[in-house]
Amino acid sequence: MSTAATVLPAAGPASPERAPWPLLAPALMLFVAVVIMPLGMMVLAQAAGPQRMGRMMSIIGVPMMLAPIFGPTIGGLILQNISWRWIFYINLPFGVLAGRGAVPFRVLA
Repeated sequence: MSTAATVLPAAGPASPERAPWPLLAPALMLFVAVVIMPLGMMVLAQAAGPQRMGRMMSIIGVPMMLAPIFGPTIGGLILQNISWRWIFYINLPFGVLAGRGAVPFRVLA
């Protein structure tokens, strides 16, 4: 879901005069992030159990604290040197790798 939310907006028109893609794409990404982050934390916390809860929260918390620091910096470098569409294209391999890595951990209810 997150990969689709980051790659699909890049398929829109390149001209901001024709469509508001440069404004709508980050809004879509933000909506997905707001939904995914708490759900991911909840699932991982339940899987870790009460004995490993502190360790799991620190593993989850560090990337959440570092992403707002490094994300805008890297995004600004991409925008100034390449194109705004590459911000969406660059997330595709990460999404595919995350999806492949999540397959062994699926829980059948």
